[in-house]
Amino acid sequence: MSSACAVVLNWNQAKLALEAAASVEGAVETVILVDNGSAPEERALLAAAATDRGYTMIQSEVNLGYAAGNNLAFTPEFLSDYDYFLLMNSDAAALPGGVERLRSYLTANPRVAAVIPTVIAPDTAVVHHTSCTVLPIAARGRWDDCGISLDAVSGGSRETGCISGEAVMIRAEALRECGGFDARFFCYFEDTEWSVRVRRAGWRLAVEPSAVFTHIVGASGVAVFGAYYRARNHVLFQRIGLQRPRFAAAAVGAALLAQPVWRNLVRRRELGAVRALINGWLAGVRMDIRAEA
Repeated sequence: MSSACAVVLNWNQAKLALEAAASVEGAVETVILVDNGSAPEERALLAAAATDRGYTMIQSEVNLGYAAGNNLAFTPEFLSDYDYFLLMNSDAAALPGGVERLRSYLTANPRVAAVIPTVIAPDTAVVHHTSCTVLPIAARGRWDDCGISLDAVSGGSRETGCISGEAVMIRAEALRECGGFDARFFCYFEDTEWSVRVRRAGWRLAVEPSAVFTHIVGASGVAVFGAYYRARNHVLFQRIGLQRPRFAAAAVGAALLAQPVWRNLVRRRELGAVRALINGWLAGVRMDIRAEA
């Protein structure tokens, strides 16, 4: 019989992380809390809860980001002990039956590397997304069903172009074959790059719309911080994931930056966000990916 563990990544959101963990208790064999260099009081809260609830806790002394933070759970021991890894942001939670539906789907479809649920806003049941199409020229995902009500989601399970890291169940075999997330991304686009990599290796990705998770968008991020990494990693994804030349990736990245830069500069006058976007783009163009491969 297959076994599954849940990996909840936390950075200074211990209360939310414990709510995320509680939402999957009983649906997985083990809950692993990964603390990503949080403040001492946050660490203490997680450690106490891990002891009380029987969770496994992994502690990083620094914030490694989403990519390397989750990779801490992909140890040889865990990869041999568990068939499936359910990855969750600290601000995500499973609705009843969600984990079981993801698990059943992977069991029934052995060439699917990972399956994602329908993700909704917790208070309004407005859909954040179901499946995704990767747009090859723009080099980013276009998510389906954004903004509709949960009742309006139609269709059964189907393939998706990429996964979304806030809630996804991944097959351990795919992780053993293709590796975990590329730590160079830190956060944002690491799930897109992983998706392209495993599909190139012959695996498939899917969405199971009947499995529903909630996600508080933005609860675990910082606006300027996020602007920098989105801009930087859009260029990195093209260079690493799509294997485009540096200057081709720079040109596409610059073209897609025009709208958010204009919006922040003229409409909102948020100069910090503008600087973050431009600096992120420059960092993505300048990074020596050969040195870190």
